[in-house]
Amino acid sequence: MTGAAAGTALCVVCEEYADGGKFPRLVGAVAQMDEIVGLLEGLGYEARKVGGGDPSADAFRTESEEWSEGWVATGDAKPALVIWSGHGVRVDGQTRLVLSDLKSVADAGQWKTRLTRHGVTAADLVNEAVGSGAEHVLVIIDTCYAGGGAVPALETALKRSAQETAPPGHGKWFGFLASCRDHEVSDGSGPLLAALAKVLKKGPAGKKYRSAWSDHNALVSGPDLMKAIATQWDGEGQTPVSVTTGDWRPAFPNPLHSPEAPARLVEHLVQAARGVGHREEGWFFTGRTRVLGRIVEWLDEDAPGLFLVTGPAGCGKSAVLGRIATLADPEQRARAVESGALRDGDPDPGARAERTLAAVHLRDLTPLQAAERLAHALRLPRPRSTDDFRAEVRELSPQPVLVMDGLDEVPAEHTQSVIEELVFPLSRSVPVLLGSRERVFRSQQEGRETLPETLARLIGAHVTTVDLEDEPHTREDIGEYVRRRCEAAGMAEDPVREAGAAISERATDVGGGFLFARLVTSTVLARVASGEDGSLLTDLPDSINTAFENELRAVPARVRDDGTVLPSAAWDLLSALAWTVGQGMPAGGVWEAVAGALGGGVVYDETDVDWVLSAFGRYIVEDAQEGQAVYRLYHREFVAHLRRREGPGGVAAGEVVLRTLVDLIRQQGEVGDWSGVDPYVTRGLVRHAVGRGGAGVEVLRGLAAWDEECGLPHLAEGLYGLSIALARAGLRHEALPYSREAVDFYEDLNDSHPHIYRPGLARSLNNLATRLAETG
Repeated sequence: MTGAAAGTALCVVCEEYADGGKFPRLVGAVAQMDEIVGLLEGLGYEARKVGGGDPSADAFRTESEEWSEGWVATGDAKPALVIWSGHGVRVDGQTRLVLSDLKSVADAGQWKTRLTRHGVTAADLVNEAVGSGAEHVLVIIDTCYAGGGAVPALETALKRSAQETAPPGHGKWFGFLASCRDHEVSDGSGPLLAALAKVLKKGPAGKKYRSAWSDHNALVSGPDLMKAIATQWDGEGQTPVSVTTGDWRPAFPNPLHSPEAPARLVEHLVQAARGVGHREEGWFFTGRTRVLGRIVEWLDEDAPGLFLVTGPAGCGKSAVLGRIATLADPEQRARAVESGALRDGDPDPGARAERTLAAVHLRDLTPLQAAERLAHALRLPRPRSTDDFRAEVRELSPQPVLVMDGLDEVPAEHTQSVIEELVFPLSRSVPVLLGSRERVFRSQQEGRETLPETLARLIGAHVTTVDLEDEPHTREDIGEYVRRRCEAAGMAEDPVREAGAAISERATDVGGGFLFARLVTSTVLARVASGEDGSLLTDLPDSINTAFENELRAVPARVRDDGTVLPSAAWDLLSALAWTVGQGMPAGGVWEAVAGALGGGVVYDETDVDWVLSAFGRYIVEDAQEGQAVYRLYHREFVAHLRRREGPGGVAAGEVVLRTLVDLIRQQGEVGDWSGVDPYVTRGLVRHAVGRGGAGVEVLRGLAAWDEECGLPHLAEGLYGLSIALARAGLRHEALPYSREAVDFYEDLNDSHPHIYRPGLARSLNNLATRLAETG
């Protein structure tokens, strides 16, 4: 066996028995188990079918022992499955699983003795599975009277757990699933294994979106796996039995996982789960014909250069770039045409050939991360550096078009490098479409200048800039957009015309643009759907913030299945996402904990997350990072609005978030070992701390005092990061002491682990030199 496997599985199937009269043949059982073994191996498990099927008692005991000892020898704690299919009997109140070589005898006493000696109990299976060293164990039994093994199995698991405790962050979990209760006979067709096979192929059944089973998640938890099997259950006349104990975490391979899955608006995922086709927001795109026409003409020149689309929040920058990318991609273009989104006279870049278009949103990406995403879209090898990526792009023929949106959402410390390593050099080789707000860009060479000015200075005549705020006909374009959405919803002609006129007028008056129109139109359509009487256009909001708040209030409060009402759930759960760093925040622990802390101690769970995703999926993007589904708000305006919300007791919300992450480290890790801590927490801790300034660094200092080995590198990184942030804000003298302290810590770290911390030491020394030069 090898520890490289995703997990291990012991599979026992008995179709034919030596005593065919007492134990009739279970036709198809071996073929059913063979299918499951194949599915497990396809997911990366090392699956062992005992005896090749129909094992004897001796073969079972030998092979199960070898399996358990072999897996523990690898030192791998990945999950273990034990799957049994065959006949079961009841003896003296116990369920015994029958192996193929058992033969009956006439004497009742001898028969019981033989059953006891040859038969296998659920507790036997648990002992072998727990002995394998796996931290997560699931035993599945599909026989008559299988539920009789539930209590003994649970008792055995609890005893073993008490004897073999795991360190923090590595808690053990045990699950048991039986096809029927202890007094029921099971359908000989193997309904429980049939349900398992369906889950291993296509996940849970039903029309409900389940975040745990997102194709962005590489792993699912044991409880999620058991619940999914229940959704695929199709047996009659018998009742499955399940018991669990222990601390779960995602551990079992997710059959739906797709490393290639793109970031998507959650609303579309929810509708897809329901089997309802969605109409992309872009399908209602209208107007901006002058800008789109200029872009199409520029692309037709097929020459290197940069086309910058800029403007204020909500003006439609991403929509313009998305329109070009959609119509240039053959698959998306076909969907757009089918939906009637490409109309006569619309500017059209035409479909491009494979490997000639790549789009990326730059939010929170480093230059190399952006290059990796573009390379993936172009089907290029994963680059080791931005230099590698640029070299690969130069070799492509025909030359590709690169679409990069959200330059203003790149972390401040990476903005210049993204421009100098990607935007600038790539635009000298291929056409680059870039979207960004006109945020101030601080250049070390030229002082303070706007982003278009910086790009023009670097790239010169190759830059074409369009500011959507200056575009004519904006009000008419917004009105047409509103009218198309209302018509698609089935509104009558007169209300449609009134809505288009009123909303477009308010949108241009308050400066909210298309984003404001989208929010208010959604509110109006919700009123229509609810049959609300009176004018649909009364009390139109006067800002994007007010429109967003109206949307939140329009959704009924969260009510759990047990009747518990959580009135602030929407605000708490969405506010948590407003504080996310990187590509997003994961569910299954982190998101719920942060939301609960912001709500003053409310305990949220994964069902609450699924509720907010279903209710507000139009504002949430699902993405992936390190094999986890992560979530973020789709627009910066929503982030800014929700970040203004105070934490409980008037405490700054950002501080509440940071201290919650520290609490998670203490709960999930132990001194000297943070391997069990959620990757988001360790990955984002320093950025959260630097965002809180000196107070955040003090939190890191306290964490390093608790655990110097694991905490000190984060403190050193935090000191360096705060020094950079203060210097960028013009507080050079305030930055200097943090620069000095960062160097001190990195020197200590480098003394003990030079191969790890030498780059950090070099970076911090360079930063200190810069700070000293600035302060004289």
